[in-house]
Amino acid sequence: MMRMRKLAVAVLACGLFGGIVALAQQRPADPRVIDAASPPPEAPAPLLPAPDPAPDLPPTAIAPGNLEGQDDPVQALEAFVLRSRREAEEAIDKLTKETETLRARLQKVETALDRWKGVRDALNQEASAGVKAGQVLEPIPSSSGPGPRSGRW
Repeated sequence: MMRMRKLAVAVLACGLFGGIVALAQQRPADPRVIDAASPPPEAPAPLLPAPDPAPDLPPTAIAPGNLEGQDDPVQALEAFVLRSRREAEEAIDKLTKETETLRARLQKVETALDRWKGVRDALNQEASAGVKAGQVLEPIPSSSGPGPRSGRW
């Protein structure tokens, strides 16, 4: 019973679809009837004027919005090369500025590293000189002795 319903629905759907396709392909019997029923044709909207090409485009390249010559592969190639050159120049400028910034930062870091290495070396020399001489550093005696602190360190 269920298969019969599915089969019936499928046949009706195919028939409906076929009827719609057939109606869409038929030519009207009387064109005057269709002309009377449809609104009068309007004048076609004017096309927007083509934008002026960019001043740095070569004479054979076309502007992106221009409809003329879109089938010309040479002009398409020249426009592509021009866009690629612009992108490459922008990337080079950006990366050059970043390189300069990073070099300045690296120089600051290297300067700070050299300072800290100098501090380490100086501390190692003092510690090794004190151990070799057998000297032991003792705390500096306080002038006030043990007592209340004066607020200084």
